[in-house]
Amino acid sequence: MAAEFLGDYVYAAATRTYGAAVWNDVRGAANCPAIDTYRQALYVDEAVEAGGPVAEPEEPRGAEDAVHHEITQEPAAVAPPVQQVCAGTFGNSDIFGGTYADPTP
Repeated sequence: MAAEFLGDYVYAAATRTYGAAVWNDVRGAANCPAIDTYRQALYVDEAVEAGGPVAEPEEPRGAEDAVHHEITQEPAAVAPPVQQVCAGTFGNSDIFGGTYADPTP
């Protein structure tokens, strides 16, 4: 199982009269259902089949499943051709920032 990393751009600094912040934002990005399906198959379905951990907790398993989990040799998930099936803005992320000052003297 592999983890994905979007970015670590969430910072803020402030005084009593001024503040500044930056953050990673995907408001200009598009979702790609083909990638969602691929990630589900690769990161969740294969991990569950292998008895490995997933990002979200699973429902409790029965005693038999906890002791022995049968692993099948099904083909691994195949990545879709991103440029052909996803919108041109898939994967876009931007860094936004702002400064904020107290307008009173």
